[in-house]
Amino acid sequence: MAGSKVAVALSGGLDSAVSAALLQKQGYEIFGVTMDLCKAGCISVVEDACKVASLLRIPHHVVDFSDDFEERVVTPLCHGYASGETPNPCVSCNRDLKFGLLLNHIKKLGADYLATGHYARIINVETGHALCKAIDPIKDQTYFLYTLKSSVLASLLFPVGRFLKCEVAKMAEDFGLPVSPDRESHDICFMAGNNYRTFLKKRISTSTGKIYDINGREVGEHSGISNYTIGQRQGINLGQSERLYVISIDPQTNSLVVGPESCLFTNTLNAGDLTWISGFPPDDNLQLKAKIRYQAPESTVKLLPGVGCIQVIFDTPVKAPAPGQSIVFFNGDRVLGGGIIRS
Repeated sequence: MAGSKVAVALSGGLDSAVSAALLQKQGYEIFGVTMDLCKAGCISVVEDACKVASLLRIPHHVVDFSDDFEERVVTPLCHGYASGETPNPCVSCNRDLKFGLLLNHIKKLGADYLATGHYARIINVETGHALCKAIDPIKDQTYFLYTLKSSVLASLLFPVGRFLKCEVAKMAEDFGLPVSPDRESHDICFMAGNNYRTFLKKRISTSTGKIYDINGREVGEHSGISNYTIGQRQGINLGQSERLYVISIDPQTNSLVVGPESCLFTNTLNAGDLTWISGFPPDDNLQLKAKIRYQAPESTVKLLPGVGCIQVIFDTPVKAPAPGQSIVFFNGDRVLGGGIIRS
């Protein structure tokens, strides 16, 4: 594939910068492209990305996706929290913007591939292209990429997925790239300080409501359901000796139910909005594992199909699956797909 034209999504961070330098060294014709999302309140990465492009002496395009970002990522995020859910904006941003609108844009500019600094790998299989975990298990980002179907993977490159993070940092130093080792993306990157409560407070009208215990007794008042997620202990100080956690959120009654940690564990959940990378659900004979959040351990599961959804049965109980979050399914190193936790 050397000699192909590749657009590198420059974020101003170390991983995307090294991706560009690696591809340039391998003989690809590359140019940089950066999404400007600043109307959503994020800190612009354009200046840092321009520095990387200048050092590598490559063309650099800046694309204003701020309105699309507001519509497709920020607004659904706010609606989810207002509805008592815990959405993951990174998943929708990857699906709709970076590997949706941006991929279409760079194709119009004549690029054959879009490369990013994600820690993931793409392999060729009989049915097309498959998504696999990165070599570095700590940095692996495939949880956020499960919506990428095989046809999309065919146009993507993840150059740093074959390396450990420490190796990538060393390469950045060797290439003389103008990025700090600490400069990388974070969860909900457009929120200053990653403080989602401060961000949501500016966008959602919240009202106080009642807190009940698991026996239905009123035990206190909450500050607004958008300030809480399933499993949260912070802010649940009701003067009781036992530690209490948010067990459920009811947007219809604007109320919370709190209880002991033991109430957070479950063997089953329902998921919808399913995406299978191959286009087909996994075979029944495959050994499946699942993650219910990015930093959660994998758990062995079985799937029971339903109408527009699936029931997921865990071999051992999992803690605090939250409606709105993604559940992602794996077979070994291979990512099969995922969906949104509903209940």
